[in-house]
Amino acid sequence: IRSPTIRGSSCHRVFCCTPKQSIDMSEMSGAQEFATLKLPGGQEHKIPVYRGTLGEDINFLDIRDLYAKTNSFTYDPGFTCTASCTSGITYVDGPKGQCLYRGYPVAELCAKCDFMEVAHLLLNGELPGKKEKKEFIDRIESEYLVHERFRDFFKVFRMNAHPMAIMVAATGSLSAYYHDNLDWSKPDDREICAMRLIAKMP
Repeated sequence: IRSPTIRGSSCHRVFCCTPKQSIDMSEMSGAQEFATLKLPGGQEHKIPVYRGTLGEDINFLDIRDLYAKTNSFTYDPGFTCTASCTSGITYVDGPKGQCLYRGYPVAELCAKCDFMEVAHLLLNGELPGKKEKKEFIDRIESEYLVHERFRDFFKVFRMNAHPMAIMVAATGSLSAYYHDNLDWSKPDDREICAMRLIAKMP
């Protein structure tokens, strides 16, 4: 687990662990372990087995090709023992009260880093240095302006509406203003979307 430390008024990066969290599946085709599922009728299906890089030593069975190769589905109401994705950003262990962003405890980030530093961390995997932070802030500030009609959007809510409900609705509505000239298949366009979204949050 990493620990952010203070240098002046800014967090300073500390390399204490890999930024990859949760399940290490960066080389999906290179699984070294397999489980064998024996189905009624005698058919057998090999399932790649992966392990988490943090937390308890748990086996993760990759069943993405189960239906295609065996005409079978798993039944797990409520996803009680199913992982829906991998993450290189967030690690959460509810029973232990542990939540990490890129290896840093969230509580420490809240105490020692500001909004822009954490945003840079989530996007890039590392806390920014002084120069990197200034460049990042300059990019964000260039996207501060909002459409005039977007300001009118807030007039439809009741005076006692919950702030989180307003934020969720407003954030979703931003896609109606920035959709015509972006290609989600391009990393640069996805980065622009992230910058615009961050710029609207402060």
